[in-house]
Amino acid sequence: MNKNFYQNALAQLTAWFVFDNQGCIIEVNANFCQLTQYTASELKGRHLSGIQLEPLPEQLLAEVTPAADQIWRSDIKIKTKAGDFCWLDATVSAVTDAAHQPVGFICSCLDITAKKLEEIKIAHQIRKNNYMIEHNADGYVCVDADWLVTTCNKKMADILGLSQQESIGRYFLDLFLAGTNAYDKCENLQRALTEQEPASFDVYCPGRKIWFQVNVYPDGEGLALSFRDITEHKLTAEKIKKSEQQLRAILQSTVAAFFFLGLDMRVISFNERARQSIKRMYHKDLQEGDDIRKYSFDPDARVVTDCFGKALEGEPVEIERKTWVNGKTEWYWMTYFPVFDENKQIIGVVLNSANIDNLKFFESETLRMNERFRLAAQATKDAIYDWNIELNNFQRYEAFYEMFGYQKDEVESTIDWWADHIHAEERNTTLNSLNQAILEKQTHWNKEYRFRCRDGSYKFIHDRGYIVYSETDGPARLIGALQDIQQVKENELKIKQQNEQLREIAFSQSHEVRRPVANILGLLQCLHKDDFGPQNQQVLHFLEQTTSELDVLIRKIVDKTYYA
Repeated sequence: MNKNFYQNALAQLTAWFVFDNQGCIIEVNANFCQLTQYTASELKGRHLSGIQLEPLPEQLLAEVTPAADQIWRSDIKIKTKAGDFCWLDATVSAVTDAAHQPVGFICSCLDITAKKLEEIKIAHQIRKNNYMIEHNADGYVCVDADWLVTTCNKKMADILGLSQQESIGRYFLDLFLAGTNAYDKCENLQRALTEQEPASFDVYCPGRKIWFQVNVYPDGEGLALSFRDITEHKLTAEKIKKSEQQLRAILQSTVAAFFFLGLDMRVISFNERARQSIKRMYHKDLQEGDDIRKYSFDPDARVVTDCFGKALEGEPVEIERKTWVNGKTEWYWMTYFPVFDENKQIIGVVLNSANIDNLKFFESETLRMNERFRLAAQATKDAIYDWNIELNNFQRYEAFYEMFGYQKDEVESTIDWWADHIHAEERNTTLNSLNQAILEKQTHWNKEYRFRCRDGSYKFIHDRGYIVYSETDGPARLIGALQDIQQVKENELKIKQQNEQLREIAFSQSHEVRRPVANILGLLQCLHKDDFGPQNQQVLHFLEQTTSELDVLIRKIVDKTYYA
């Protein structure tokens, strides 16, 4: 192969142009024209500044002219005719005259535009990543193979208690242990560095009372570590854990059997009472995954299936069930609650089954007692009532309606209705008397007052009540009886009127009788006893004594009439 072959091959592989000492282009090849998108005639004679050469033509000439016998090499940037930029790997050598003085320069170029664009893209991404790391809410640090800090963002510097500049070059493990005392985590870090494997763990900083999630990423030589503050997450998780423990303790201590059922009616979880109940009633050990229909009170499990289906519609279902265990009747109150997730989707059903045998017993006893109470109320003429103070509800019986003439639908079962029917002159004193008895925790209360009948008239009644207090010392019930004392009051009024008449008669008669007695006593005082003989004086003495006794008797009658 001859020299021309190599020259032609070089010309085809490279782009080149020749410029003089003033920076004007003298010659170009086709490859250079193709790169710049100019024609040869457009380039020849054009100054290098016309293609926006970087570095600037003045700088380029200053660097290549003194080194006429040397080759200058660097990357240059040229603006194409279309306005785009291309990057070239340029090699510049001088063209000299006979005296070895440079008369021009030839620049051969290789197109490295694609490489440069990729480098720019990578550099941009690096700047973007660095910005994100620097402004990240997590702490970020890089260490080399000797555990020396090479990179540290501001958040990590704050965590370490140093400036970013002070952090660089420090031995990371010393800083890590100083803040955490987590010697057990050093093994994780050493393994991640040695084996170049990722790692993740949580660590607590007692001095700052902060939890961090540490993520470790190998980078081929050292490690990159991120520290994320998860204190709030940890505290929330701890609260949830405590709540779960408390809920579990509550469920285990409750007297009701608790079953958490999946959508397929299989048991997901249960409490101790549920386990004991199934063992006692069915002689089987309750297991997670059991179909709850195996433990139904009815053979075909129809009731359980129906209630479960209704609960899946989103509403609680409550039923009362009776069964027989070892030949004995047992009653249960069963509630099916739908369970929702955070998206309000039903994920299961909670079944609570509580034995209500005692409640049923007290219920039957209460019915019997109420019946006896009703019969007792019918046996007496008093109007017996039962006021539930907590619910403000009156229970009245037949005698009340007979006593005052009301129909049942005309009577309200509230304290206000009762108060409104007390005579206005006695309403406040009656209510105050009752309130005072309750405030003083008295158990017995009684009051006489007038109560309005259906026809608008009033009856005198004697109200006697027994106050029952709750376990918290609050008034719970008042059981009382209204006694019709209208006839008694009318009789008292008649007697009072008769006494007034007798008093007037006695007053009138005493004055009529006392007048002559007073006259006799006056006359006896006017007589001179010495003018009479002994026998007459004795008669006068008896007369005066008898008249005085009569006067005393009349005075006693007057006193008893007015002051008795």
